Amino acid sequence: MIQFSTHLPQTSAKTRRNVRALKKLQMSTINLETEYFRRLHELDKEFQPRFNKLQEERRAIVTGAKEPADEEADIALLHGADKEELSTLEEAWDKSNPDDHERGIADFWLLVLLNFQPTRDMIADADLDVLAHLNDITCDVDSNPPSFTLSFHFDKNEYFTNSILQKRYVLSENVDPENPFSYEGLSIVECTASQIEWQNERNVTKKVIKKKLRNTHTGKAMMAYKTVKTDSFFNFFEPPNPALFDEHREAVYEALMSDFEVGLEIREQVIPRAVLYYTGEIADYSDDEYDSECSSDEKEERGHRDKKN
Repeated sequence: MIQFSTHLPQTSAKTRRNVRALKKLQMSTINLETEYFRRLHELDKEFQPRFNKLQEERRAIVTGAKEPADEEADIALLHGADKEELSTLEEAWDKSNPDDHERGIADFWLLVLLNFQPTRDMIADADLDVLAHLNDITCDVDSNPPSFTLSFHFDKNEYFTNSILQKRYVLSENVDPENPFSYEGLSIVECTASQIEWQNERNVTKKVIKKKLRNTHTGKAMMAYKTVKTDSFFNFFEPPNPALFDEHREAVYEALMSDFEVGLEIREQVIPRAVLYYTGEIADYSDDEYDSECSSDEKEERGHRDKKN
């Protein structure tokens, strides 16, 4: 049933004519918005290579391929911190890292994703060691059709053979003729992702469950094994596709929209501001909260890995 304000039935014919004129102006506004968002996407495409060039320098530092000179690092580590706070941190660093010989930044992207709530909520315990091999996240923008692609770059690892996992979002600049006033800019119409080539028994998106059964003929007990889906960040690379579902299409589309929102935030927030998530300056995840959710074994394992790096 269509919704409308309760005061509308009390309006005069002249008022309703004026409102219809406003609705027509609103359609003109929407048509102008489509042009605006189209131009904005073209601007994104123009500027993305320039952003990527800066982010390539970041990747070199994160991976240890480049050791920055002093003049390249003459900036406060934490903006807004006073001298006393920084002095306390310096003392803690000196005690915990007496021999500072490591190159790059260990677990940089893993910690970035853990400090970004949408991805943190997706990361399971089994994902931690896999994501420790993530060395960069980049974005490319295309215009025909309007789209953007997220690329997750990994070091060689024992979990899968892919060096890059990609997620591509195809957008539409068109207005829905049946519901034009719902227009909010470019909308998602399709999403595709890399197929992960998992190594044998290393797929963290699946787990094997076993159940004890009894043979009805012999009466002997036997074990049955079944592989089931489990929560994992890497389910992100299995996006919902409304075209494959005739039933529950609306629910699948809502899932696609939620997926798109995460992808868009990674593109617009995480990639350009990764260092601020790493330092925690714009994170919404406290160290105490992280520590409480990690088991002692996980913390010990992370400590061993940091020492090795």
